Amino acid sequence: MAKQPAKQAEKEAAKKEGIFEKLKRGAGDLSELEVQTITGVIETTIQTDPNDESKKGSVLDWEKLIEQTKSSDNAKISLAAATSVKFDGDTNLFISDQARPEALKAHAAAVEAAQQVRQGLVDTFKSAVESAIGLVK
Repeated sequence: MAKQPAKQAEKEAAKKEGIFEKLKRGAGDLSELEVQTITGVIETTIQTDPNDESKKGSVLDWEKLIEQTKSSDNAKISLAAATSVKFDGDTNLFISDQARPEALKAHAAAVEAAQQVRQGLVDTFKSAVESAIGLVK
């Protein structure tokens, strides 16, 4: 009968370890918020693969598009604005002299949305930490 409490204790320890690993991974995502607004002209073919689950609902493969843009003579893009906000509030902001007002408005909206998402993640992270602390007690 002594094996039952030992197995239960092992399960609890594994559960706690899993929670703390998830918290650790989540903390990295919270450390910095970054938004870049790129404007310009890109000539490319848009393809979707209905059989690829990872591409469902997505029209663009952003990483591939950026790579193609770097090596294309048909692409003319520029960074209109960039914002980086560290968890402690330190902020770096770039605004191009040539940025159009509508690009800056879109950038500001994207930054605000990202901040709201990050706050939601912080709240979730806080709840998870509180739960994990409750498990440890």
